[in-house]
Amino acid sequence: MTDQDSSARILLVEDSLGIARALSRALGFHRDGTYQVELCQSAEDALRRLHEAPFNLLISDLRLPGMDGLDLLERAQRIRPETRRVLITAYGSPEVETKVRRLAGVYLPKPFRLNDIIQLIERLLKEPPPNAQQPVEQAMREMKVSVEKRKTAHLIVLACDLDGTLLEAGQASPQLTPETWATLQRAKMAGLILILVTGRTLDSVIAEGPYAEFFETIVAENGAVVFFPRRDAVSLPFGQVDPALLQRLDVLGVPLERGMATAAAWPPHAPARAASCE
Repeated sequence: MTDQDSSARILLVEDSLGIARALSRALGFHRDGTYQVELCQSAEDALRRLHEAPFNLLISDLRLPGMDGLDLLERAQRIRPETRRVLITAYGSPEVETKVRRLAGVYLPKPFRLNDIIQLIERLLKEPPPNAQQPVEQAMREMKVSVEKRKTAHLIVLACDLDGTLLEAGQASPQLTPETWATLQRAKMAGLILILVTGRTLDSVIAEGPYAEFFETIVAENGAVVFFPRRDAVSLPFGQVDPALLQRLDVLGVPLERGMATAAAWPPHAPARAASCE
């Protein structure tokens, strides 16, 4: 790294808070604070910061709320042509890669290791900025080869049960230990899409921890409720419990734990629930 880039300023654009915070901390600690990292959760916020101040490097996810990462790179090229640009995504394609290269940027597909992106950043910051007409394709080719070699060794999706897996069996409150959170953060930084699967109700899970901020999808009530936090959307694949059944159980005095799509009764009331279904 040159003296000019000894305190490089990096603008990181990522709407997934878990990835953004983990990557920001890793870069901030690298080389005893060599990199000054600023976070933005949308392309619009990033453009405002680019208008206000220069950055040595812009790192953006492809899928963002509102304007996507490709449009951001294109506009950033006009606002700050000297800023080096990197697009990271798990939803890439040859067309996306071609467009990134036309914008004099670097395309880094997920999954990647934290060390991969740190090495890429160091390499880019050693090169002349894009407006000096120096190619960055060699760095891009090397990173692509590195990722391709490891693709077969990586998973894309990691689905985790809650009780008995992330939590001890019988634990009342779904609070993960710091060590478990750290392990999940490392998995997310490696490019995995994390899905939480549980028999608990969606409301109880969301109320107990930052699961909606961390997991891409939450499958609750044993698969009867699927929540997509980024879109704030809920799907009920099997519909809801028949209201007539719930009324019958109320008449029988059976206490129920009611979710969005299911209702559960526990012993000694479970036999009454079964009898009412016959």
